[in-house]
Amino acid sequence: MNRPKLCILATMGLLFSTYFVACKKDPVFQNYQTTPYELEVPKFFLPFLPVQENELTQEGVALGRFLFYDPILSEDGSQSCASCHNQQFAFTDNELATSVGIKGIAGNRNSMPLFNLNWHDKGFFWDGRSPTLRDQILEPIEDPIEMASTVTGALERINGKPFYRDLFYKAFGSRTATSDNLAKAIEQFMLTFVSSNSRFDKGRRGELALTQDELDGLTFTQAENDPSVGARGGDCFHCHGTSGELFSDNDYKNNGLDETLTDLGRFSVTGLEKDKGKFKTPSLRNLSFTAPFMHDGRFKTIEEVLDHYGEHVVQTSPNIDPNMNKARSVGQIKFTPEEKRIMLAFLKSLDDYELISNPAFSDPFTN
Repeated sequence: MNRPKLCILATMGLLFSTYFVACKKDPVFQNYQTTPYELEVPKFFLPFLPVQENELTQEGVALGRFLFYDPILSEDGSQSCASCHNQQFAFTDNELATSVGIKGIAGNRNSMPLFNLNWHDKGFFWDGRSPTLRDQILEPIEDPIEMASTVTGALERINGKPFYRDLFYKAFGSRTATSDNLAKAIEQFMLTFVSSNSRFDKGRRGELALTQDELDGLTFTQAENDPSVGARGGDCFHCHGTSGELFSDNDYKNNGLDETLTDLGRFSVTGLEKDKGKFKTPSLRNLSFTAPFMHDGRFKTIEEVLDHYGEHVVQTSPNIDPNMNKARSVGQIKFTPEEKRIMLAFLKSLDDYELISNPAFSDPFTN
């Protein structure tokens, strides 16, 4: 006779216990508050460009670091962002001409390095098809060659892991990953990849003395080549700038690689005839780590790149940049062995070994 009462009391107790546990504040996350991530603008660099609605926080950067290295973003769990952007190679793809996706299919373009993204304001990818870094982050997930998944599918996999639900709460106050906060987290991590500690940077700050070859190479690369007035120089500054941060104008140029275009470059985005064969100007920084070079990885060494600009520019290439032909109005520059030597010395002074070894940028799953 007493059994039903006991069962009712037991059931009520269980319900009360469940209700109490469900309503009890999470002891870890009861006070959601982020900590600002202090990223300083290096000396002599221009201020960072503003990032829309995504202030860097320690929690957001930490989450982005895990996501950057986690193959959970790919359909079969084999490909992460770091698969094509290896820190050891200044976040390029392991000396491959073009990257290979999860199905073993090679793409048609070289993996671009990832650093000093805080100053990019003219789009991302070789053709600039993504206007912002946040847009660029999501595209590889759905690319059939790269990760071959969907953003929705990646979010389902992420939201199925308590580990990530906790990290998303710490970073954004919500245990649910969305396409927006997924991209924001990885964006925050990638914006910390600041390259500013090369020999060139340290020399500029007075921390060491550059060699005479490095100084001569700097002067030569920044000098105009104008045969009409007897001026001799590498003519590099027209595209690679003189400000000292990017060593790139961050714009799109046809640098005379081909007479017949097999990749239309920027044209595929804008549809403008003038953009056929134009690709984003890469930085001169960290060239020792980022080979091979050009949008299709055709040049294996820096020396081959110098040979192209000195002797092999295709002056009949459609939409070739005016500066490429102006400097060669009476023929190619044809750098001498001495000129190549000092240019190489300068270019290698732009290598930032701290970038490729900084533990803060490394794989958190193994460190």
